[in-house]
Amino acid sequence: MSVAEQANLDFSLELPIVTESVTVNSQAALLNSTDPAVSTIIDPQLVQNMPLNGRTFQPLIALTPGVNFIPVGTSLSGLLPDSSV
Repeated sequence: MSVAEQANLDFSLELPIVTESVTVNSQAALLNSTDPAVSTIIDPQLVQNMPLNGRTFQPLIALTPGVNFIPVGTSLSGLLPDSSV
């Protein structure tokens, strides 16, 4: 072969038969609607690996699902369930 030589290769490609199917499931996601408990484990390895100021775990509490902070000086009336029982 030389630099300017042209080569012709005759070949054919056969496409395989491809079948595809999609299944749609319309069931609702499984949710725990009977137990209101929420938990999170904050282990020492997590605290060491995160860029925390002072290496304390208290700021991580705010990341736990279900935790709500009430600012100091805020009235609790209307926020807590009726405890007159």
